[in-house]
Amino acid sequence: MLPALNGTAGQQQLTTPQCSERNSLAARQQTPRLAAQARLWTTAADGVRVQHADMPMLIHHAGREALMHPMRTRFIYRTYDPYAVEARFRAEESDETVWTFARELLRDGLERSAGQGDVSLRPDTAASGEKRLFIRLTSPEGTALLSAADIDVRLFVEATGTLVEYGAEHTHLAPALNALETAIGELTRPGTRE
Repeated sequence: MLPALNGTAGQQQLTTPQCSERNSLAARQQTPRLAAQARLWTTAADGVRVQHADMPMLIHHAGREALMHPMRTRFIYRTYDPYAVEARFRAEESDETVWTFARELLRDGLERSAGQGDVSLRPDTAASGEKRLFIRLTSPEGTALLSAADIDVRLFVEATGTLVEYGAEHTHLAPALNALETAIGELTRPGTRE
């Protein structure tokens, strides 16, 4: 499932949970935080805007809370797929593992335990006092527990909200769905086949 655990690449996708009211980053910050370490940037091509974040994460080994290893991770959010976040994990020399899950799940996990099944998240405070987001990934190959600094994930989540406002995701899907409906109508209209 994750390269550091077993070397098997996998891809998972979850459905989007219900939308909740959007809170500002300032309103959610209740305790001092360390400086952000993630590198965020936005690209655009053919009218599609993409939010990227290279985020330092840790993989926690089961039964050994003190044993952790760094993992290179990139979160990607595309406006043409407004409900989803893609996470690309790469540990040491292993192959990259790609998981896709709901953007809303990532945002909800910053505030409370969220998700069930393949992806679950929970906020917690590390021994150092740093607020972290813990992400548990489960597949037939195994389970992995990863964590990222709360502030890094918050900055990414806020950046995606500037590309597509929470609750307005459907407006970004309408043009693609209309084009698909037109194409299917053309293919199924009587007398259009040779």
